[in-house]
Amino acid sequence: MAGRKGRTVVRLFNVEAIILRARALREADRLLVLLSRERGKLRAMAYGAAKPASKKRGAVQPFTHGRYLLATGRELYTVRQAEEITSWPVLYGDLARLAHASYAAELSDAFLPEEQPSEAAFRLFLTFLQYLAARVDPLALRLFEARLLSLAGFWPQLATCAVCTAAPGEEVFFSPRAGGILCRPCAEKAPEAMACRRGTLRLLGALQSWPFERLASLRVDRGGLDELKQILEATVCYHLEQEPKSLGFLRRLEDGVSKKPRSGGC
Repeated sequence: MAGRKGRTVVRLFNVEAIILRARALREADRLLVLLSRERGKLRAMAYGAAKPASKKRGAVQPFTHGRYLLATGRELYTVRQAEEITSWPVLYGDLARLAHASYAAELSDAFLPEEQPSEAAFRLFLTFLQYLAARVDPLALRLFEARLLSLAGFWPQLATCAVCTAAPGEEVFFSPRAGGILCRPCAEKAPEAMACRRGTLRLLGALQSWPFERLASLRVDRGGLDELKQILEATVCYHLEQEPKSLGFLRRLEDGVSKKPRSGGC
């Protein structure tokens, strides 16, 4: 914003935020993507933040929850001050946790628009990190995917066929392209449609409102988890029109642990 004599007027504001990404620029600068409580997703430069003596250094690491004083700029905000509220070193000390956190951060960056406040999106990512620090649970990642898709406006049609609106019969199919479940006649015209069980669809619907804390007491069989993973990953890839980079790392890690072929995806 220009002043009376053509000067740029710098405005300062505070946000509570979580670092989604921190990209190294030059030796000590960092380009940040922040998910803030007050203003939504923001991009900001943290000059000199990687210097050993910088007070900002700890607060600009990915997945750090902190308070940030930002200044307006021509294209990007600038981080003037950064104070860490919470960090979870365990996320970096365990590959599974790192993979889950990286995937959730990439999806948040991809699906959430810039500078559109969403308390729900902020709380979702913060709660996911808190839960992930305590336990690695594939169902928690499914809950995160489901809730984020809902917040982004991509919640699938689960009550009736997304094409003809007929009530589903005994056999139910799911199509990301159609935007929900399909009856058999419509599924026969959709080569990407995947068969799924009614119980899996009920679980998917429940994830939209269940808290993370409830997941620890649930018992979901491997078939249900695999179907849920297939449905949500395919939906994510369809709406992004590509496979998230971190999803490949996550799949390789899962395949290495399970020694089994992955079920479904993009």
